[in-house]
Amino acid sequence: LSLGALDYFTKPLTQEQLKITLTLKVKNALELYEKEKEIKNLYIQIKSDLMVAQQLQRSMVVTDEAYENVIIKGEYIPCQEIGGDIFCSKKVNNRVFFLMADASGHGISAAMISSMISSIFYAKIDSCELPSDLLTNINKSLVDVFNGSNLDCVSAFAGCIENNKLLY
Repeated sequence: LSLGALDYFTKPLTQEQLKITLTLKVKNALELYEKEKEIKNLYIQIKSDLMVAQQLQRSMVVTDEAYENVIIKGEYIPCQEIGGDIFCSKKVNNRVFFLMADASGHGISAAMISSMISSIFYAKIDSCELPSDLLTNINKSLVDVFNGSNLDCVSAFAGCIENNKLLY
């Protein structure tokens, strides 16, 4: 067994053992082989999906954005393939709004929440006068979506740069 065998039996085998035990052991070994093959294929698919999700999440994080008097730089370094970090920016009239947020936890659920936050940022930012308006919109949208279900925590920092002044 320590060398990789799935099972063993002791000899001599009776006719009944040959008929029942050997048949069951072979059947179980074949089922295990098929399940392991299925698990390997699922693992390959999940890894592939995670790589696509990571590329999508990287595309949502501002890495190098230049506005008139504002240069924004960011880098996305998750501790797993994907995570809950988000960094957005957009110029609205003569102001540059930005948002840094982190959904608690790691992995798929945190990444999905950060994607929602990014979508909310771009959907609502044109109607926001202040960074607090943006955070209020994000909070309301998340509360509406999760509606009492378990959303752990989102930490966020919203800012607006106008005339070389930061409002946050």
